[in-house]
Amino acid sequence: MEKEAEKVRVRILNEINEQRNARTNATVNQLMDRYLELLDVDASTRQRYESVIRTHIRPLVGRVTLARLDAETFDSFYRTLRACRDHCGGRKFVIHRTRGEHA
Repeated sequence: MEKEAEKVRVRILNEINEQRNARTNATVNQLMDRYLELLDVDASTRQRYESVIRTHIRPLVGRVTLARLDAETFDSFYRTLRACRDHCGGRKFVIHRTRGEHA
């Protein structure tokens, strides 16, 4: 019994070391759809979650399959958020409001 447990432990450690993930074609978008489907929170909280998912998660990592998520993906995601929460990609971005005509 002890030898069998050791074999299982070694196998699990090898999988972790090889960074093998669950085999699935599901994407982060699909996960977020399911999450929102099951979410049970106040309306204002739901609106905030939907906003964050729509604005940040879907554009940046939505098409990534769950099997490909790793520390590098999350590091890149958070690095992008720290650089610019509007995801401008370095493009010139101007926020302005005016009631009259403007150029």
